[in-house]
Amino acid sequence: MKKNLLWMLAAILLCGAMTTSCDNKESELIPILPTPTPEEPIPNIVSIKVKYEASASETVMSNYDLIGTAVLIRYIDTNGQIKTEPFTGSFSKEFTIPSTDNSVASALQVLIVPKSKEDVADIIEGVDVSTYMKFYYKVNFDNGKYIEETLSTEPEIGGCSFKNTFNTSSYDNYVSRFGGLVTAMAYVKYYVETTENHKGLDYSKSAGGFWKENAYSAQ
Repeated sequence: MKKNLLWMLAAILLCGAMTTSCDNKESELIPILPTPTPEEPIPNIVSIKVKYEASASETVMSNYDLIGTAVLIRYIDTNGQIKTEPFTGSFSKEFTIPSTDNSVASALQVLIVPKSKEDVADIIEGVDVSTYMKFYYKVNFDNGKYIEETLSTEPEIGGCSFKNTFNTSSYDNYVSRFGGLVTAMAYVKYYVETTENHKGLDYSKSAGGFWKENAYSAQ
């Protein structure tokens, strides 16, 4: 299988002034084919294997308490559903998520459930909420090939969007879009698209778009 140079990381669509880094290392990849051929047909997606990691220092955990009532880790689990649980400063889980309708998705988010804007107006400026996030994924196909990549808030890896501090203006942007203050998030989806003029493997990495559609709600 030839190396495919087209699989550069797509630009993550974000709201507000989030910082992104998109310098990712790629593995041996399935090519995008405009039309299937007998020699190299488009494979079916079997599953995605993921490993999620997130952590925060004791100082950052204390800062969470200054501006929020809770901190949550949110992720797509082995059933393909979004699961939410308390974030205690260290998180690591691995899943294999089976394909549904020839597509698979995985996502990770750390979210502060904020106090009222009035309560944090005097302290939110410049408060350090730097949160480490990393997730590895491997998309498996029925022909034995795979796509493998690691996304992270680490600059040398990149791919996860993150926010180190908040201010009162970003409070409005984040809470209205995501249901809270998002310190870090990532998302990836691979799917086989079939239309009258095209059949091929495609992907999306719009973390902002996905988590806006699945905004946190206490209800």
